Amino acid sequence: MNLAEKLVSLRKQKGLTQMDLAEKLNVSRQAISRWEVGAAVPSVDNLKVLGEIYGIQIDCLLNDGQEHQSTEIPKYNSVEKEKAYKNCRFRVLIAFALVIVVAIIVLICFVKLPNKEQDQRTPVPIEDMNTEPETDTDYLEGTFAFD
Repeated sequence: MNLAEKLVSLRKQKGLTQMDLAEKLNVSRQAISRWEVGAAVPSVDNLKVLGEIYGIQIDCLLNDGQEHQSTEIPKYNSVEKEKAYKNCRFRVLIAFALVIVVAIIVLICFVKLPNKEQDQRTPVPIEDMNTEPETDTDYLEGTFAFD
């Protein structure tokens, strides 16, 4: 089976139209059609994406004598899945802790910082007011000269 036949067979096995595949690859539907009739060959980047979509290795697409296997290539084994899950959980916990810290800082700023405008407007009892004249009157004594 050649590349063009494999591309048609794999696309139909996945239940995709040429337009669906073209959208996934960000190419035109005509490009898919040219690949499937053998008038053109996909680029290496497009072959990589086709291999991912169809779950096969690029070698299976390019080797004419080799039939494709419909089994999916496992992306992660169980150890890698567990590691990825723990890593994701750790990131979520870190993000949650950061949100809590920021919320506490914001609350402290609003509660602890005095509002200066409010402090100036608070009434002071008349008994607490200083009504005695200042004792330092040096600024009243002095000589002024005009030239």
